[in-house]
Amino acid sequence: MPAIPIQVTLLFILKSGFASGPFAVKLTLQPPSGEEKQIGTFPVLLEGADRGASLTLNLAFQAEEQGLYWFGLSLDRSSTLLGHERVDSTSVGWQTGFVY
Repeated sequence: MPAIPIQVTLLFILKSGFASGPFAVKLTLQPPSGEEKQIGTFPVLLEGADRGASLTLNLAFQAEEQGLYWFGLSLDRSSTLLGHERVDSTSVGWQTGFVY
């Protein structure tokens, strides 16, 4: 399959709950082959209670294989949230569905 250029805008909205203070959000990309790659680490400030933070990222990458590309989001050492994008030879589309 020839490489397909992918451009996505990711929006993550985090609610503080009991968490407060500065945190590091780590974003990863896992292609169908399973080799996880770190995209970046971003600082967020959570102020507790019902307050939160949002993170908007414009991301471009080359899809070099067919299948699901998983985006992982972790907040310091907490659980990872996963979303995915399916790439095949006929269509590309973001599918909502998060696992944590």
